[in-house]
Amino acid sequence: MKNNDSYAEMLQAVQDFHDKHEFEKYVGEDMVYRVALMAEELGEISACVSKGKTIDQLSEECADLLILLLGSAIAAKFDLNEAFWKKMQELSVRSSKMIKGRIRVSGFEESHE
Repeated sequence: MKNNDSYAEMLQAVQDFHDKHEFEKYVGEDMVYRVALMAEELGEISACVSKGKTIDQLSEECADLLILLLGSAIAAKFDLNEAFWKKMQELSVRSSKMIKGRIRVSGFEESHE
């Protein structure tokens, strides 16, 4: 089993998977379909957490979601690596708030009350 940390290698592995199964030819890159698959995986992640499943099961479901996210970037033809770093830069200057005892970092809008 490979254990690479390179985004480019992960992206290429997902591209190879898409090519092998001819996703582009058989509508496997349709974004509505892909969103449904991601929602399904998120549900499986939720089930792992809420039902106390093992970390191995949780990590597998998170990997499934990551593969779908990378595949969505391929399908929609955008650079997810670039989008990630752009978003991280934006998040790094945001302030946080405590909401119901939990920390949130979001683009909070000022209330006009």
